Amino acid sequence: MSTHNDRPTIRQLEYLVAVADEGSFSRAAERCFVSQPTLSGQVRLLESRIGQECFERTPRGVFVTPIGAELIEHARKTIAAVDQFLGAANAQTEPLVGRIRFGSVSTITPYLLPEVLAELAIDYPELTIELHDDVGERLVERLMAGELDVILGPLPLDLEGCVEFECGTDPFVVVAPADTPLGDLPEPIGLDALNDAKLILLSDPHCIRGQALDVCAQARCSEDRSLHATSITALVQLVRQGLGATLLPTLSLELELRWLRDLRIKRFSDPAPGRKLGLIWRRQSPRHDDFERLGGILMKHTLAKTGEIDLVSLNGALRE
Repeated sequence: MSTHNDRPTIRQLEYLVAVADEGSFSRAAERCFVSQPTLSGQVRLLESRIGQECFERTPRGVFVTPIGAELIEHARKTIAAVDQFLGAANAQTEPLVGRIRFGSVSTITPYLLPEVLAELAIDYPELTIELHDDVGERLVERLMAGELDVILGPLPLDLEGCVEFECGTDPFVVVAPADTPLGDLPEPIGLDALNDAKLILLSDPHCIRGQALDVCAQARCSEDRSLHATSITALVQLVRQGLGATLLPTLSLELELRWLRDLRIKRFSDPAPGRKLGLIWRRQSPRHDDFERLGGILMKHTLAKTGEIDLVSLNGALRE
C-alpha cells in the first residue's frame, strides 16, 4: 500500500517527461533549468519509489522502456491536470498571472513575439510565458496532448474541442531581384503578374508553404523545386542571389530588411492573399478570459506591424 511519502512530486514528473522528450538527461536538464546530477538523481529517486525503471540507459543514448512509456503518458496527463487546477485558481484572481505554456509557429515567433513578450513582462509581472517555437503540426499535437496551453498559428485549423481567436491578417508580398521584369513592375500588382513565374518557397513542414502554394494555384505560377529553404532568412538569401522571386509575409519585412538590399517588394492589389493569425486553445481550459486578453494584445501588435509599413519608402531605402 502506497503512502504520501511514496507519491512523486510534480517536478519529478516534469523531469520524467523532459527526458522522454529530449532522449537525453543533459538536454532535459537544460530544458528544466537544473543541473544534470539534480535531474538524474530525482528521476532515479522516482524510479525507486515506484519500483519501475522508466529508462534504459546505454552509451548510445536513453531509451524509454515499455512500462516507462505507459507511465510517462500518465505523467503528462497529471501535469496537465495540475496546470488546469492552477489555471482555475489564477482565473479567479488577477488576469494573466502564473505560467502559460505558449506555442508559436516558427514563421511568426521572431517577427511578432519579442515586442509582445516585452510588453507582457512590464504590464503583467506575475505572468510567466514558457515559449515553445516549432512548426504548426507539432504544436497542434502538443496542444491536443495537454502539453501546451495555447498556440499561435495560422487560422482556420478547425480543431475539434478548441477555440480560435483571430489576431489579424498578415498579407503576402512578392520579393524579387531589382533587375527582373517582376521587380520592375509598378505596384500594387495583381495575381496575374505571377503568371508562368517560378517561385522559391519554404520547404515542408512549414504551414506557410501550403498557403504560398494556394497563391501559386490561383496565379498560375509554380514552385522551383530545385531550391529548398528551411527558413524565411534563407529564402531571402536565395532571392538576393538572383535565383528567383518569393512570397513573404508582411510581418517578416522589418526584421529581414537588413537582407533586402537590391531587392524589390511588391504589394498585391486588394483582396491581397495572406494568412490569418490567431490563438487556439482547448475549449475546456479555465483560462479562456486570459487567452482572449492575450489575443487582444497580439492583435494590436499584428496591426501595427502589418498596417504601418510604407513599402514605397522601404523600396526607396533599398535603392540607396
